[in-house]
Order: sequence, then structure tokens, then C-alpha cells
Amino acid sequence: MFTNSIKNLIIYLMPLMVTLMLLSVSFVDAGKKPSGPNPGGNN
Repeated sequence: MFTNSIKNLIIYLMPLMVTLMLLSVSFVDAGKKPSGPNPGGNN
């Protein structure tokens, strides 16, 4: 029962963590773009 609730918690938290990672990546990208010689050049 306890492990089942942990599984549900992970299932609920997974999209939140993914969105947080995507947000942080986009923020890092936005911070990197102005300082780079060619913005959006290296992916």
C-alpha cells in the first residue's frame, strides 16, 4: 500500500519535474543567446 502511494506520487510529480527542467533549460538558453556570437546557432 505504501509503495503504491509512492508510485502514484511519482506519477503525479513526473510531469511537474519535466516542465521544471524544460523551463530551466529555456531560461539557460535565453541567458546564453545574447552573449553568444551567433544567437541560436549551436543547438
